[in-house]
Amino acid sequence: MRELARTGDQVVLSDGTTTKTVTVSNTDVTNGYVTTTFAKPADGSTLTVTGQIKDLAGNSTATASDSAYVDVTSPTQ
Repeated sequence: MRELARTGDQVVLSDGTTTKTVTVSNTDVTNGYVTTTFAKPADGSTLTVTGQIKDLAGNSTATASDSAYVDVTSPTQ
């Protein structure tokens, strides 16, 4: 959030199926992040989450995204 988000702003996050809105608290600003969870995708799948910050005046940042590949299979020897 690097000083982009202020207390009361909203962080809107989506995994393409579920959208979650987190209202930024004073603690979130101090920490520099907000937290939420999404359902874990199946093994071998990629989870992509997009995010955007909306301020109290209704202004929005550009949408950002990040992905993680899920691999829960134990390696074999």
